[in-house]
Amino acid sequence: MSLRLSNIGNHILHIVCKNGWNDMLLKIIDILSAKSNLSLNITNSKQESLLHFAAYSNSLDVVETILHSKYFRKSKYDQDNNTNNLNAAHYACKRKNNNSDILKLLYTNGINFDQLTKNGKNILHYACKSCNKDQIEYILSIRENMVFTKDGNVFIIIYGKTPLEYDKDGNILMDDKMKSKPFLHDAVKKRNLSFAQYLIKNGFSGNNRDINGNTPIMELCKSCLGCGYTNILNFLLPISDLSLKNNDKSIIEMCADAKNYSALEPILQYEQNNDILDVNQINNIIQSYSDNPQLITILTKFLP
Repeated sequence: MSLRLSNIGNHILHIVCKNGWNDMLLKIIDILSAKSNLSLNITNSKQESLLHFAAYSNSLDVVETILHSKYFRKSKYDQDNNTNNLNAAHYACKRKNNNSDILKLLYTNGINFDQLTKNGKNILHYACKSCNKDQIEYILSIRENMVFTKDGNVFIIIYGKTPLEYDKDGNILMDDKMKSKPFLHDAVKKRNLSFAQYLIKNGFSGNNRDINGNTPIMELCKSCLGCGYTNILNFLLPISDLSLKNNDKSIIEMCADAKNYSALEPILQYEQNNDILDVNQINNIIQSYSDNPQLITILTKFLP
């Protein structure tokens, strides 16, 4: 009976390793080693080894089992490449939410952290693309002079679908054109407060408009709530021009249209506290939305 389970030649142990099933891995090793000369240096047609899959799974136990097994010998596939020149460290960084524990184990066992893929990318690119902050910090702690790209000057952080260029000290390489791009909108959509704060600190404006004419706070007011919504809103309020409109709609009207009352009241309270509340605008909105009693109840609380 063949233990190859897919058209790319995955062995049953590939599946076990990818899912992080260490107990099952140990049992299968015991069974197979009793029947034949077992080797854990198994690859599929893409030259992906068991260690590639184990590193991707983020299972420290599985990686340790393979690395320390007498049936495993580090091969060129683990040390250097699959068919696209990705080694096990690249695979550890490919998956979102993976931490640095696997990387530390791979590093101490001699896996090549400087390997570039065929596209010239190293493990830092993959950790950044996956937004794995823990991995990024670990890689930079041991590779201060890592070759970030082929020219050695910058590396790319992919945030959403938009590339950001950083120098090796972690500073965004920006000109005025770069600062006009909607990176802050992406941070707001993902409720990533720390990234939003970082962008503002590095010169981004809270009033940049995206292709639809929305500022970041407009984007937030039109969206659903979700985890981190309040923190992002409180961050945006003091850095946003609340008088700006889009398609002749104010931010208050956008909240009303979206029935986003959780954003509406804090915005009105902020405007009132900072003496920028437009009472005439509130009266006009009350007249325009007279069929919305919940909205009117909120608005009338802020009338003199």
